[in-house]
Amino acid sequence: MKLLKAASVYVVGGVINRAIPFFLLPVLTHYLDPANYGVLANFELFFALSSPVIAVQQTGSVGVMYFRRDTLAFRQYFSSVAVLPFLSTLAISLLYFLFSAPLSKLLEIPEKWILLIPLIGLGAAISNMLITYYISAKKPVPYLLIEIPRTVLRFAGALFLILVLKWDWEGMAMALLITHSVMGVASLVVLRRLNLIGQGISWADMRDGLIFGLPLVLHTVSQNTIDLSNRVFITRMVGLEANGIYSVAYKVSVILLFVWKAFQQAWTPYFYERLKQNTESVRLQLTKVIYAVIGLLLVGALGLAFIGKYLVLWFMDPAYLVGTYLIPYIVFGIFFQSLFILMSGFLLYHKKSKPLASITIGSAVINLILNYVLINEFDALGAALSNMITYGLGSIAMTIAANKVHRLPWLFFLKK
Repeated sequence: MKLLKAASVYVVGGVINRAIPFFLLPVLTHYLDPANYGVLANFELFFALSSPVIAVQQTGSVGVMYFRRDTLAFRQYFSSVAVLPFLSTLAISLLYFLFSAPLSKLLEIPEKWILLIPLIGLGAAISNMLITYYISAKKPVPYLLIEIPRTVLRFAGALFLILVLKWDWEGMAMALLITHSVMGVASLVVLRRLNLIGQGISWADMRDGLIFGLPLVLHTVSQNTIDLSNRVFITRMVGLEANGIYSVAYKVSVILLFVWKAFQQAWTPYFYERLKQNTESVRLQLTKVIYAVIGLLLVGALGLAFIGKYLVLWFMDPAYLVGTYLIPYIVFGIFFQSLFILMSGFLLYHKKSKPLASITIGSAVINLILNYVLINEFDALGAALSNMITYGLGSIAMTIAANKVHRLPWLFFLKK
């Protein structure tokens, strides 16, 4: 019951949070033609690929160590690893400065936005570390008081810049810069009041954060590559307009992932606590709950695959209706992605970040090959098929790896 109560808060808050950009999507698609939306999709792609590198994925280490250390030791650990995103930002800024021209040509994004990505990523990394603390501490209200204002600020700013100042896609980019800068500074103030920074720096903790975080960087970058690299392939092989149409179909389909990730905020503490207890009765209970979660995900996928085209019909500009046939394929790719994320939690808790990264990197390589072959053959549909196949195979591999580090009675129903 505690899981359901906590999950309901996160899901309701998550739905409100995600409803804001969803209901503003018709406005954006009206004022941004498919080609402009394609440029925006490429900018968001590059930001998503850069963010885990800038953050050195310290949200992962903080989320696990909260359950492994007492309060004082955790505060020092947090204070130590919080330095890493700042150091990473300096290194990434130099790298992007040196290679801004070829990156700009590849993604068709102005160089100035390439150079601003590290600053945006740093602000996001700081606020995400605070959010991870609130999730681990089972404090959904403070979590939502960060997450929802962050979304409101971003999209209110975007509407002003696009509708009033006529900034096209750059209005969304500038709103992202302003939002993460403001929220990053505000999060630093809150972290200081919570005594989570300024508690001294332990080089041993920084080293532990790097050892745990660097494979997670590869894991997250590889996962983002799977999710977003198809936009680059579509842009180069089909065109910016096709990329914009695919991106809108994806934004409708990704509702399933948003609901799953909102539920995951309540799931992760519940899940880690039961992995820590690890008794026979707890293992059986956890197995049954996981089966129930998978069942709910499947029902959600079937429902969204059916109604997705109507959401585009009711809320989007008619220019994007041509992409509705993609939605069922994208939705079931996201269903398998959710299973992939669910099973990866076993490896995260046991700090098996290297095998986790290996599976995700292998999946990304398969995805890149499938993107080239299938998009060449089926245009944008090839991208949806590529993700569905990749995450289907990846979820199988992740389940096998999870069972090696933490065995559960998956076939309990066969026993008399």
